[in-house]
Amino acid sequence: MNKIIATFVLYKIKDMMKIGIAAVLLCCILLVEASAMDSYICVSDISTGFRYNKALDKWEIVNFIVDVNKYIVSRSMDKNITWEVKRNRESSEFSFCKKDFDEYGFLYCESNIIFKMNKFNLRFVYINPTGYYNSTSKNDQEVMLYKDGSSTPYIEIGRCSIIEKPH
Repeated sequence: MNKIIATFVLYKIKDMMKIGIAAVLLCCILLVEASAMDSYICVSDISTGFRYNKALDKWEIVNFIVDVNKYIVSRSMDKNITWEVKRNRESSEFSFCKKDFDEYGFLYCESNIIFKMNKFNLRFVYINPTGYYNSTSKNDQEVMLYKDGSSTPYIEIGRCSIIEKPH
């Protein structure tokens, strides 16, 4: 009798393990499906900013060519980050989004740069503030983070498209 009960319990444990493995696999498939659906490619339309003119010792307005500026916005695998933004298929992120899209469809990502996106109208703004507020033309080494002209602050605007998952 004990042998029959032990055999029955063993089969039940095996069934439960199969169900557990199936549930884990289903969760993995759903996670991959969700992350594939939640990816965007964003392409810059126009960019403008400021450049330091060394000859005149002043900052000037300048427009930039943006024909190759593309950004991939995708779910992050890091549990502390919801979204990540990568430039031109680079492997490392350059902006992190701690929160998901809000109820208005806005995504706010900030690190060294600022990236904002609207998932409803599929527009984005990219802001690189480095190079003006944290630079100086003086030779004071204690306060100088960047020498004037070593980096150029600018803003880009453009449009995004949902990356379709392969069928």
